[in-house]
Amino acid sequence: MFKNILKFILAKRKGPILTAVCFVTVISLTVHPWTAEPNTSWWIWLEPITGIATLAVAGIVWLGEAMQDWESGLPKRLTVHFTYSPDPKNKNPAPREVMRCEDAYLASEADIRQWGQQIGGQMGDDRLDFDPDIKQTPPQKSADLTKQCYTVTFRLTKLPKGYVGRFRKKYGEEPTPENFKKREEVLAVRWICKDNKPIDKKHEWELPKEKEAA
Repeated sequence: MFKNILKFILAKRKGPILTAVCFVTVISLTVHPWTAEPNTSWWIWLEPITGIATLAVAGIVWLGEAMQDWESGLPKRLTVHFTYSPDPKNKNPAPREVMRCEDAYLASEADIRQWGQQIGGQMGDDRLDFDPDIKQTPPQKSADLTKQCYTVTFRLTKLPKGYVGRFRKKYGEEPTPENFKKREEVLAVRWICKDNKPIDKKHEWELPKEKEAA
């Protein structure tokens, strides 16, 4: 992580860094308490040392701002999960994931919920009906520190028609609450994005039931 931050800082602010380093080096070499004469008043070197300390504090603050600039400059990516439970008022069964879009382009953190709804509408070929309790997790950097990853989860109150059609085609029956709950594994639709475009929009897989709450 620090290697990436250092590269960013050197690329963006090389001039101020070299100036500060040269200034501190010159002061350190010309004014040292241990180079002063034995009877020299400590006031002679106190002021320069205080100045160096002030500069160091300013450097730390500046470094923190540079790290924030680096983080805000990372590309943003969004993964959206869509879960569904045929009986939302009951803890059993737990909501099951039915759709997911991974690594979608995200322009701004403020767009997460609206953009997530639009993605779900495209995946389900329908207007989404979902619970107002939308779960959004704090952003995390990717393992290679090249992007800022966001995650949001929508709990659907009704299956979109695009998903219903896929379920009917795969299992030969309607996704009624009874048919949905009885399956140990259930159909899930997954989109994977790369370079701001979905590279796989037809992938389907089956997810097993989560362990039911006691």
